[in-house]
Amino acid sequence: MRQVVGAAESAAEERDLSAVMDLVADGYSDTQGQDKEAIRSLMRGFFVLNQSVHLLMRIEDLEFPSDEVAEARVTVGMLGRQSQEDWSFAADVYEFDVRLVHKDDEWRLQSAQWRRPGR
Repeated sequence: MRQVVGAAESAAEERDLSAVMDLVADGYSDTQGQDKEAIRSLMRGFFVLNQSVHLLMRIEDLEFPSDEVAEARVTVGMLGRQSQEDWSFAADVYEFDVRLVHKDDEWRLQSAQWRRPGR
C-alpha cells in the first residue's frame, strides 16, 4: 500500500499521466459520479495548469478489511507552479479517503473522496 502511495506521488510529480492512470482501477467510481475517464480528465487538467508539481503525502490511517482491499486516509500537500516564467505558486492541502483493490498482484485505486482538512 505504501508503495502505491509512493508511486502515485512520483508519477504526479513527474506529471506522467499514463503512470498515474496505471494506478487507477478500470472500475473506478466515486460518490461524485466520476469514473476512470473523469479522473484522467481531472489529472490532465491539473498537469496542464501546473507545469511544476510537488507533493507531500502522509498516510494517516490504514486498514485492510480483507486481503484484497485496503482503505486509507491520506493527507496531501500540493504545491504547483503554472509556468517557468511565472513564480506564482498554488498551494493546497487535501485529505483523501481511498479504497484500493488488490488484483493480479497489483494494488489499484478503486474509489476516493477528497476534502479540505477539517471538513
